[in-house]
Amino acid sequence: MASPYITKHALEDGSMAWSLYPEVDSFFSHSLRPQTAEELGATALKVICFACPPCYEGNTTWSAPQKKAIWPLLERATMTNKVQAPLRSHVLETYLYFCERDSVAIRRMAVDRAWTFLRKSMPYYLHASVVLFQSILDRLDGELARSNAQICDFLGQGLKPLTRRDHALQGRLHISQIENKIKSYDNDVPSFIYKWKAAQPLSSLDIEITSRLQGVAARFFQSVGDFVAARASLEQFLSLYTTNSIRVNTRRLIVGRLADIYCEMQEYSKVAEILQPEFDSIDECDRLRRPFRRLLLASVEANIGFGKLDVAESALRELDVAMPFELDDLYDQQLHMRRLLAGARIAHMRHDYDEAVRRWKSALQEVERMHTLKPKGCFTAAMIHLSLAHAQLISGDRDKGQQSWFAGMEILRTEKCEFWIPIVPTVWLRKIVTEVHKGQGWPFRMMLPGGKADFTWP
Repeated sequence: MASPYITKHALEDGSMAWSLYPEVDSFFSHSLRPQTAEELGATALKVICFACPPCYEGNTTWSAPQKKAIWPLLERATMTNKVQAPLRSHVLETYLYFCERDSVAIRRMAVDRAWTFLRKSMPYYLHASVVLFQSILDRLDGELARSNAQICDFLGQGLKPLTRRDHALQGRLHISQIENKIKSYDNDVPSFIYKWKAAQPLSSLDIEITSRLQGVAARFFQSVGDFVAARASLEQFLSLYTTNSIRVNTRRLIVGRLADIYCEMQEYSKVAEILQPEFDSIDECDRLRRPFRRLLLASVEANIGFGKLDVAESALRELDVAMPFELDDLYDQQLHMRRLLAGARIAHMRHDYDEAVRRWKSALQEVERMHTLKPKGCFTAAMIHLSLAHAQLISGDRDKGQQSWFAGMEILRTEKCEFWIPIVPTVWLRKIVTEVHKGQGWPFRMMLPGGKADFTWP
């Protein structure tokens, strides 16, 4: 039976939530004795800490809307009540759960709060975790030097991992360093990757971190255009572990990256083969998470490769709903741009050049507001300028086509090729460069990562 004092409503993912009416809440806050209010607050904090899922394994037990609803309760419980010493480490672990994924705004606040609860006497894994999540946020902001300094300063303190959990967190820090090295185009990535090894026998946490390490190794190979090595790395990992031994979210990220590699190698039938089991197991909550968007974008790319442009366009419309409202970190911004470039290429391939020009211009406006992508001077902006030039030239607008072409080439004087958007810097770029040179005779030069010689045409 409904209560006159409690309101019930559904969260974005369909979860039900109950809360006191504001009038009742105000009544209790003014009527309870301070001691009683403090005891109730302490109890509420203990309940939140007890109910909070464990961190470190990418636990998605609480959906993003649930975390968004619970976060202010945690903040209120810790800000209005003194946290007793015996509960401090439990509160810190609860904050760490909010540091790992979903809303970047909440993650920033959670990391800040985690620092305030951290004490020198606390275990290694807690210190390592706070440093880890701080370094990840710094990297998402594009602050690679600051991200790496966080880790190096911590490792330089001489603290030693004592438990398997400590060793696993050391592995997470190692992975964060690799991510920074990849984005900085450091030359020692291949020799650095496998300096951390999991303890045997593998625990579920060791498997999770090993899978992250395998994924970041594949990301490195992809970043330098070595798709054969990236494919081998991911296929080997998936063959080593049964489906049940890999966390669902992790498997989807690995499968999504492998699908991207298959697209680069134009093995589109394999893309469909590995994606379908993942799509068959996805529920409504999963559709709000980044792995689903990655899988869907790989599906879009495969359908473009098959020439099924209508199917690809339909999948892009599904992404309109799945994309987060706030593009507040690097990876969400990358996926957003990848979606826009796929839509522009579809119009381009349909020979609807007026629409293609409109979409390329819209993508250019969007990339200029993506604060983590070096907006106007990033490699993605160069690809958009060159693609826009191709569409403008075919439409008969040579002056604007020339202007767009040389705007892209100016960026490529200082920016190296990036491979995080499949097909665009490879198959697609070769097509438009070849056709523009054939029609206009304009030369092309692009720097490649990994110490490779520049790509030139002719």
